[in-house]
Amino acid sequence: MSRKPASTKMTDDCKMRVLGGREMTMKEYADYIQAISLKPLLTIPEASIFFNIGVNKVYQLVKDPTADFVVDSGHEKQNVRIHRVKFEQWLLSNGSKFKKKH
Repeated sequence: MSRKPASTKMTDDCKMRVLGGREMTMKEYADYIQAISLKPLLTIPEASIFFNIGVNKVYQLVKDPTADFVVDSGHEKQNVRIHRVKFEQWLLSNGSKFKKKH
């Protein structure tokens, strides 16, 4: 008994729900992640999605006065941007500091 090869139709039908409740197909989600990876500055929701970290945790990390990855273009939360490369480097060197404790 031979099996048919898996079709790409299955992955096209799979949906991914991102922050804000928007549904995307896996292809749309992959394209979205690709687009974010090219941006030098990310919003907090984009950083949350790209690095797979909860948005509340990203807000908490941004409030740290020693966070050198924060680019503040105003006094409101909506104006805060995260330097993607610096944030990634920070996560690699400090990521173990904010893991859940069991």
